[in-house]
Amino acid sequence: MIRFSRITAHTHPFFADAFDLYAQSFPIHEQRLSKSQQNILSHPQYHCDAVLEDNTFCGILFSWEIGSLTYIEHFAVSPSLRGQGTGSRILGEFLKTHPLTVLEIDPPQDDISIRREKFYQRLGLVSNDVSHYHPPYRPQTAPHKLVVMSYPRTLSSAEYQMFFDYLQNTIMHQVY
Repeated sequence: MIRFSRITAHTHPFFADAFDLYAQSFPIHEQRLSKSQQNILSHPQYHCDAVLEDNTFCGILFSWEIGSLTYIEHFAVSPSLRGQGTGSRILGEFLKTHPLTVLEIDPPQDDISIRREKFYQRLGLVSNDVSHYHPPYRPQTAPHKLVVMSYPRTLSSAEYQMFFDYLQNTIMHQVY
């Protein structure tokens, strides 16, 4: 059984596991600085979840509640569990309770990014036809182009604008 355990402080029993997986799963330019991450843990719209299956740590899912939609900022499965359907089970459970969900992926240009896009498509996510650049997490990096995917349908122009405004003005506020 999949369970999401919200982390709101460094004292959470799965804090170390979650942030070790975060550090090893995402390139440095896609990671918040440690101080920024600790500052947002208590933000009411931010859910920093350790994902448990049968009470065993198996991944992370960091998301934001933005009005009628949910934005998945970071999602990763423990390396030892990849390729076993764990990611599909986690995301499937999450999507059941988040009727309009948004996430970003690298443009599908190589084997890994193409596989990632197909993984999300199998779960019902669709690509949105928008030119989207994610703001930088670190002062020395530039915004980077990403593909916006959403579930179970594409976003309206107003929904995309609401998401992007929140991304720029709240999620990325004071990241460094």
